[in-house]
Amino acid sequence: MSEADPHPRPISEPREEGRPEPWTSIRVEHKVISPKVHTFKHEASEDFRIVAHVQAAYRLHCHSGEGSWKSVICRAGDACYIPPGRPVLLRWELLQAEPMEHVHITLPIGAFQRHLQEDGRGRETDLQNLAQLAQPDLVITSSAIALVNAARAGAGELYADCAAQYLIAHILAPKAPQLRGPLTDRQLDAVTDFMRAHLSVPITLDDLARQLSLSRFHFLRLFKQTTGITPHQYLTDLRMETAKYWLRTRKDAVARIGQMCGFTTAAHFSRAFRKHTGVSPSQYRDSFRK
Repeated sequence: MSEADPHPRPISEPREEGRPEPWTSIRVEHKVISPKVHTFKHEASEDFRIVAHVQAAYRLHCHSGEGSWKSVICRAGDACYIPPGRPVLLRWELLQAEPMEHVHITLPIGAFQRHLQEDGRGRETDLQNLAQLAQPDLVITSSAIALVNAARAGAGELYADCAAQYLIAHILAPKAPQLRGPLTDRQLDAVTDFMRAHLSVPITLDDLARQLSLSRFHFLRLFKQTTGITPHQYLTDLRMETAKYWLRTRKDAVARIGQMCGFTTAAHFSRAFRKHTGVSPSQYRDSFRK
């Protein structure tokens, strides 16, 4: 994918005479940014905004005007929620050579109110409580890519309205409780963030234990008590889920995706993928193109 202006016009904007009018139910912007370090400010808005991370890992620093700066490692498949009325200053540093790619989605606040009325809820939902810096959410990121493609193809307002209601239902749906265990949420996040940011290179048990300043044996025991599986199993599952996501959403060669997920050869990637899913990477990709 070629470099693009970091502040392009919305994809839903008609680009030639005869194309449909811009969507009003939802607004979509596709952005590809190459600078290693970048700063961007989201001005306060009356609408609910989503940032869907599609490509590259990077360290993100965020400040919303209150309290201290917050930092997190963002990666493909993550989503950020910015509620109405909240300005956000973002700074990020790319952790990989490839450019950062994400999709900004804007949902009118009226669409949330309509959904709550039709859903029959007795009280309003405080959208401020939905703010999140970066959490894995393949529903959001997969939908973001579908929206970009639909906008480019000239899909009409009915498509946009249905997509907006689907995303709002997903955002407002009750979430499963966070995993608890011997490792705190912050400790587990530190380890899994490290895994996600280094998927393309070998990761050892010592590398992971070092993130928490623990011995490898103590770390192994605590991680398994917390997650129910070993770090190696967790990392393998993470690589497989990332590979499946990229096979569905990217045009890179299968071997390239395997390398990006930490497999040294195409044969190694194919064997591991078939063992995990029952089909080859090419067969998996083709099943989403029919």
